[in-house]
Amino acid sequence: MKFLVIGLGSMGKRRIRNLLQLGEKDVLGFDPREDRRREAEEKYGVQTFDTLGEAIRADPDVWIISVPPAFHLEYALKALEEDVHFFCETPVADSVMAIDRLIEASCKSRRLAAPSCNMCFHSGVKHISKMMNAGEIGQPLCMLYEVGHFLPDWHHYEDYRNYYVSGKTFGGGADVIPMELVWILRLFGDVKGICCRMQRLGQFEIEAPDSYQLTLEFESGAILELHNDVICRDSCRRCRLIGREGTIIWDAVENWVKLYKASDRRWTEYHERNGYSMEEMYVEEMAHFIKAIRGEQKYLHSLEEERRVLRVWETAEKSAMERRWVEI
Repeated sequence: MKFLVIGLGSMGKRRIRNLLQLGEKDVLGFDPREDRRREAEEKYGVQTFDTLGEAIRADPDVWIISVPPAFHLEYALKALEEDVHFFCETPVADSVMAIDRLIEASCKSRRLAAPSCNMCFHSGVKHISKMMNAGEIGQPLCMLYEVGHFLPDWHHYEDYRNYYVSGKTFGGGADVIPMELVWILRLFGDVKGICCRMQRLGQFEIEAPDSYQLTLEFESGAILELHNDVICRDSCRRCRLIGREGTIIWDAVENWVKLYKASDRRWTEYHERNGYSMEEMYVEEMAHFIKAIRGEQKYLHSLEEERRVLRVWETAEKSAMERRWVEI
């Protein structure tokens, strides 16, 4: 298969690395920026193009869409028009109405439309999923989840004011929330209602909030408290999941998961091997996507499931705007 990576920023380059690591030899790149094309050519030896038309004429079979979120839908629709498989970073669209357009177009195509679900392949998330599916903590009751970064450190090699994080569409780290919701909704199911606050607490020159607090009530009765920000100086991703029969604690920066079982009255710790990197989940995700194209596996996260994520996000935005609890 011939792959075209659209967008040669940090994520696009990561996807090229993933493909090469998986043994894929026929990889192309497209980006209008000359500096990014040159870097991709020099680092990875891939052929690049400065217009999409030229890239299409190279006849790729698969598109990897790694552009800023505001442009995801445009390229996803174009991929279906060109009759190629596509993988797209999440969120695929910025609204339920927008993704409905994509779902409608996808129904007329035989090609795979694959929204990213990278966190499902994180070792810590896999540990948590396995524990919950095995009933290790009984009925889940609530989860406290904190994700934080410092915006200027996110892309330390470029000014944060010069790329999408400074804009309104999923800027200020908002795109992290749909990414996390993908795996959370798989574990907890449908959401009943949401209360959300979105604030600008830092002093960054951005159009979007930099701090988000979401309270989600699930149909099961479980509660999620999710905090996401781009103002904390120490990067973090950690959660505490409380069930009727135990507790799970996860720290993705320290690379461990701890399980407390009330029946045993003790903690069991699971540490990742030395050298474990989040890069591995991206490689595993891309391998899964390729197997799904070949019909060897069913792709884990469909457009319909992505729609569910966007519906939650849209409701969170409404709650923040109206400053009230909103039911879905």
